[in-house]
Amino acid sequence: PTCPEGIVGDWDTMEDGDAYALLDETGIIALNPTTNLHEVLMANNLGWKDLLSELCHVGSPGEMFTSSAPQDPTFWPLHGNAERMISVMRVYKNRGKIEFDETWGYEHTKELPSDTGMICDWSGVTGTLDMPTCTSGICSGHKEDDLLPFTDLFEEQGDTLITNAEFYERISPLSHELPYAYDTLFYWEACDEHNLLDQYQKSKGKSDSTSTSVWSQVFDTIWGVM
Repeated sequence: PTCPEGIVGDWDTMEDGDAYALLDETGIIALNPTTNLHEVLMANNLGWKDLLSELCHVGSPGEMFTSSAPQDPTFWPLHGNAERMISVMRVYKNRGKIEFDETWGYEHTKELPSDTGMICDWSGVTGTLDMPTCTSGICSGHKEDDLLPFTDLFEEQGDTLITNAEFYERISPLSHELPYAYDTLFYWEACDEHNLLDQYQKSKGKSDSTSTSVWSQVFDTIWGVM
C-alpha cells in the first residue's frame, strides 16, 4: 500500500474492523453522509479493508467527480469529447430535432461516494491525521456568473475575465466567431449506425430519429450506450 505504515500499521495482520476504525478516524466514513458505504461494499462482496486498499493505491491522482479532476490523465480526452457532444446537441436543438434545456444549473449528485457536497478548508491542517473544517456547499467556479481564471482566450478579451455563461455562448457551434470546428460532429463510432440521435431514440423505444424528444436526462442515456 502507498499509505504510510505509521498510519495503517501492519497490512498483513490488519482485520476488516481495523480498516473500518482507520477509515472512521481519518474521516473517510463521514465524507459522504448520503451514501451507506457498508451496503455498497456488501453488494459487491467487498469489505472495509478492500476500500482502504483502493484508497491506498490511488495511481494517478484525481478523478472525475471533484475539482481535482484535471489531475487525472483521462480528464483531457473525455472533456474534449463531452464538448463535442454538447455541440451536436445544440445543433440538433437549433434544427428542431430535440428539446434541450440549456438553463444553467449545478446540483450535487446523491449516492456517489466521491460527491461529498462539502467544501473543506485545509489551511489549519498541520498534523498527519488532522482534518480540515468542512461545510455544506458548492465549490466556487461552477455557477453561471462565476468568473473563469483565463485571459486572452480570444483577441478582444485581453485581461478581462468572463463568466461561465459568456464562455458557453462563445463556444456555441452556431457562432460564426468560433475559431474551431469538429470535423466529425455527427459521427459517433460506438453508436448504432454511428448516429448519436438514432442511438438515443432507440434507447427510448422510438424509431423515428427526426422526431422531437426531451433530452432532460440525455447524459445518463448517452453515456450508458457509448
